Amino acid sequence: MTLIKKITRVNLKAKLICSAIIIFLFLIVCAISFKLQTKTYQYSFELKDMELKSSDYDPMTGHISSEAVSDDFIAGTNAFSLPPGGYVLSISYLSDINTELLVQANNDCVFSVLLPASYGEVMTVTDSVNLVLPKGTDRGRIKLYKKEGGYIELHDITISSDHHIYRDYYLIIAFAGLIAMALIIITFLYDSLKLTSITWPYIVAFLVVMLIVNIPYITSGTYFEIDTQGHMKRIEGLYQGLVDGQIPVLIGPNYANEYGELMVLQPNLFLYIPAILRYFNVSIPTAYNVYMILVN
Repeated sequence: MTLIKKITRVNLKAKLICSAIIIFLFLIVCAISFKLQTKTYQYSFELKDMELKSSDYDPMTGHISSEAVSDDFIAGTNAFSLPPGGYVLSISYLSDINTELLVQANNDCVFSVLLPASYGEVMTVTDSVNLVLPKGTDRGRIKLYKKEGGYIELHDITISSDHHIYRDYYLIIAFAGLIAMALIIITFLYDSLKLTSITWPYIVAFLVVMLIVNIPYITSGTYFEIDTQGHMKRIEGLYQGLVDGQIPVLIGPNYANEYGELMVLQPNLFLYIPAILRYFNVSIPTAYNVYMILVN
């Protein structure tokens, strides 16, 4: 009984120490997030996640290589999203033939980048003119073509900008701030909450279950299920509809090659939460993850 009384009543000194620890942890999160946010001027594609048709990925070197000849692309990125702006595309490779990289950003931005033979040396080709997106994109793709015999080894594909491509880490800081404020308020109102030894196990069990359920969305990026990309497209449709001034959004401008499609055929009320996050330049995968965590 004495131990329970000590747990259920906390003096002012302990509350101040607890609050100081919470603030210290919050500052650590801020420092890490600000450091990572400075890297969002550049987006590098994970070559291991690319769609490979007539090429192979070497996990030892992290490169994609091919000697095949094909009328179709030999390797392609997954769909990517970019906010409005101008970008610089950089490709590092090694090749003994001339090849071509096709960039399909959206209907208004499709162009090719010639990759001349490097003859045994790693070469980097940049394009700072063509990748201009007045409206942004949510379905960009980059494909590598090789229509003649020879060898090519792809080392890196990078898109960079003079502004932050996305602001996901600022969102982390905002959430960390809200959690820190909530914990400090709970700390100072601890005595009035009248928590007992019977209540604590339920609180701990709830927090543990909530953490376990959300592990895929916290630790390993976006968890792609069967309909994940479809839901992301709905989120982007709501966002673009809001940008166009639709309240509520009836037509998703990003559907049917930007001709639009009805958005009222499915319930979208709670999807406005990640759609609003897109207003603050939060990437689609992160907005989707936040939505799934809130739902869970």
